[in-house]
Amino acid sequence: MKKREYVLYVNGELVEVTKEVYDAFYKARNREKYLERRDRKHGLLYYNQFDSSESNYEEYLEDKSIDVHQVVETKLLIEQLYEALDSLTKEERELVYDLFFKEQTLREAGQKRAISHIAVMKRRDKILKRLREMMEEKK
Repeated sequence: MKKREYVLYVNGELVEVTKEVYDAFYKARNREKYLERRDRKHGLLYYNQFDSSESNYEEYLEDKSIDVHQVVETKLLIEQLYEALDSLTKEERELVYDLFFKEQTLREAGQKRAISHIAVMKRRDKILKRLREMMEEKK
């Protein structure tokens, strides 16, 4: 009786393999075909079904309304801003917080600190100038 040879196609060439490799290959292939039949039966669609020789369907799914580079750049700038804010004194941070996060007016911030709104404006401008310089240094 002649011994059976087990071969598989690899890159267009026949390659002799052991029975175990042959069985494992066809077991995995049959499992994949079974799962595809089950998916089709339940109406599941694969993106690669819509691919054509001219285009890839995933290109149509891309959300072009969002500029990813702009989002990343903005996040980096925000991180730099928080680092710069951390270098301010406690009083300066509180003033920035009141004016820009709590949106207090110059008069309200001045009343809270018992100083004039003009003094608050000068402090604000000085702080913003320092923050701007720190941000430009990190670029």
